Amino acid sequence: MINNILYRPLSYPMVHLSAKLGLTPNFITFISLLCAFIAAIFFGLGHVYLGALFFFLRHYFDCIDGALARLTKNFSKFGAMFDAVGDGVGVLAVLIAIAIEQYIRLGTSIVFLYLGLTLVSNFIGLFYHTSVKARYFKHLRAGLQNDELTAKTKHNSIVNSFGFDSDAEVKLNFLEKLVKKLTPFPNIEQKMIHNVDKHELSIEEKQTKFKDKLSFLPWMWSLMAGASQVTATTIVALFNRLDDVLWFTLIIGWNLLAIPFSIIHWITFKRFSTEK
Repeated sequence: MINNILYRPLSYPMVHLSAKLGLTPNFITFISLLCAFIAAIFFGLGHVYLGALFFFLRHYFDCIDGALARLTKNFSKFGAMFDAVGDGVGVLAVLIAIAIEQYIRLGTSIVFLYLGLTLVSNFIGLFYHTSVKARYFKHLRAGLQNDELTAKTKHNSIVNSFGFDSDAEVKLNFLEKLVKKLTPFPNIEQKMIHNVDKHELSIEEKQTKFKDKLSFLPWMWSLMAGASQVTATTIVALFNRLDDVLWFTLIIGWNLLAIPFSIIHWITFKRFSTEK
């Protein structure tokens, strides 16, 4: 949701400009990672405003590389892995820099506890959003195109155990079963859905009904995803409150939304599943 409202509209002109200049998605990913490291340096030195600016730019460029890859149809195994790993390394660098700067300035090791909790909460938010979005789009026609892109960028190595896909997003396969139980989606191909004349709907009609009823779920889960947390971090940093528990509480508490979101998801799923 934050991406669609803020980052993607801002990134579209840069996407087309990058395509005209012949820039590659991997180059844009490198710029995004470079911005993250620069942000980490500024945060580590206590220059909060510059750190916030470059942290914002990190996610801005992160929204460009995927769109550029889709526009130019320039996909690769390395690009998918580079984007996914770059996202994690960049955010990790920023969080570590913030924790170290606070430890030096405040002299309390509790900031490293906050660092650990923040990393866990960021992972939970990203994982839930990625998992829900992937399973939602698999039920729509866009999923057919996504399967083709995934086939082109699938990794046949040990890193495939982490599930790199064509959107350069990463999921841990051993947690996927748990998330599916908490945030289920119906199998619309097998589900019997009839119209008012008692005729079963075609697969295209089922997809339309599925989209109308459940389209808000990926949007809802996106409130826990990376764009939301980057934005929250940047805003709080601009108020120069990084030495306050407020920053950590906001990021960690944001992901407690998983509890009410799971309940809303379950209720919506049950209502859809009981419709005839």
